[in-house]
Amino acid sequence: MISTTADMAKFMIAHLQVGCYQGGCILQPGTIDRMHQKQAKTPYENQAVTFGFTEALNNKQRLLGHTGAIRGFGNSLVLLPEHNLGYFFSFNSECVDSSACEVIPAYREAFLKEFFSSNFLGLF
Repeated sequence: MISTTADMAKFMIAHLQVGCYQGGCILQPGTIDRMHQKQAKTPYENQAVTFGFTEALNNKQRLLGHTGAIRGFGNSLVLLPEHNLGYFFSFNSECVDSSACEVIPAYREAFLKEFFSSNFLGLF
């Protein structure tokens, strides 16, 4: 998917509000539930996949994330559905070609430590 940050925010809010955004529903609640449901484990510790997201558990906090990149751009989306919040990073280079691979995990660690007093495991 190629999107603007503003549209990505709407997408995230819809996922956090059971498929709805500003009174309009693009997905049924059951669809959101299935999309957020664990489907299979990954080879990585504390990770699984859902329909469209990677699920990670960090100190009892459930994170749903998805990253992506096209030549010259990259992004990272994380939802904490149980807390009705999330965050999104978009950067103008691919992660491996920039400091984004360091900045995003550092932000995530500080965010989780600040709001959930957890020791971040470096997932996503």
